[in-house]
Amino acid sequence: MRALLLVSLITLSAAGQARRTHLAAVVTPACTLTEVSTAVTASNQGSLSQIAGVTRFRYLLRTGKDAGAAEIRFQFSPLPPDRSALLSFATNLGGVGTSLSGTNMQVASSLLAATFGTNAHTTKTGESGLIEWTWRGLASAILQNPPTPSLTISCR
Repeated sequence: MRALLLVSLITLSAAGQARRTHLAAVVTPACTLTEVSTAVTASNQGSLSQIAGVTRFRYLLRTGKDAGAAEIRFQFSPLPPDRSALLSFATNLGGVGTSLSGTNMQVASSLLAATFGTNAHTTKTGESGLIEWTWRGLASAILQNPPTPSLTISCR
C-alpha cells in the first residue's frame, strides 16, 4: 500500500496574484536487514548434543499506512538429518515489532521470528535485534554438519 504525501504551496506572482502549486510524493513500504552475524557454541551431554547461538541483526522498515505488514523469518541449513532434533528460540527486538519464540520444535522450514503491523517504522538508522536459539539432539546428527541460520525480511 502506498502512502501519498501532498503538499500545497502558495506563491505570489509578479502581478500580486496567488498561485497554488501542488507537490506530491509517494512513500512506499520498505524493509532491509543489515549487519547479520552469528556466534555459536556446542556442547555434548553423553549421546546428546546442543548447539546454541545468538544471531544479531539490524532492521530498517516502514510498512504501509492502511494495510501494511512485515515479518522477519529465519531458517537453518542444513536441517539436522535426525528428525528428533528440537529447536528452541527467542527473538528480542530493540524497536517496533512483536518478538516471537518457540520451544522444543521440530523444524521442516523457515520460522517466523518477528511481525510488524500497519504503519510501523523504525528510526532512519534502523533498530537492533537478536535471536537466541538452541538445537538439541543426537550428537552424531547435529555436530557432524551443524545447522547455520539465515534471515529474511519482507514487507508491504
